[in-house]
Amino acid sequence: MKRVIVAVFVVGFLTVSCGGGNIKKVQNGVFGNYDNTITVGKAIENNKFLKGGKWKAVEMNGRDIVTYTAKLTGTQVMGFVIESMFESYRSRPNLYITQRFAENLTRWVGGSNLTSMSKEEIDQVRDIIKTKLVEYERGNNGEDLEKLLTFNGNEMTLSFVMNQDGTFTTNMLEFYTEVTLNCFNNLKVRYNAKNFETTQYILDFVYKAYTPSFY
Repeated sequence: MKRVIVAVFVVGFLTVSCGGGNIKKVQNGVFGNYDNTITVGKAIENNKFLKGGKWKAVEMNGRDIVTYTAKLTGTQVMGFVIESMFESYRSRPNLYITQRFAENLTRWVGGSNLTSMSKEEIDQVRDIIKTKLVEYERGNNGEDLEKLLTFNGNEMTLSFVMNQDGTFTTNMLEFYTEVTLNCFNNLKVRYNAKNFETTQYILDFVYKAYTPSFY
């Protein structure tokens, strides 16, 4: 019979005793005060965004860390994005993703360590996309915007910190997106779409498979 020990939610998560290795501890552990009916490993494999990823145990700054990394193809990312769009955008997906990417460019102006793009590239691409969007709005006939960028894929990494008493906490969920800028000499760009350090959001994503931020 599986033995479950419930810990205080914000402090950490106790694991089921089931063999050696920190990866096994996390895989077979439960989030006691969130859902004690399914192990972490099972919850992840049941998640359409996370299933099929890779586990890794590392040491960082003297702490034992377990990470789980899952990757999606560009086709998968685009499919999930279209599923989550407002109905008014379903026939204009290129417009939607271009507008979202333009928002990132605005945040990155002046340079940013969140993207592989240089300050000069950010400025140039921002000007190109801004011009294209203005032209589209002026001549909008209901058709979609030309394809200015293409999703290449997305990488998601969950991190678990191991405690000396055999418990573990989850403290980081990172999203990295890769695109090709068709409007800028097919430049390939990788950027940090989002980071989450809130336990509640991480658990909601793992267990309920909310559509993540791909932009």
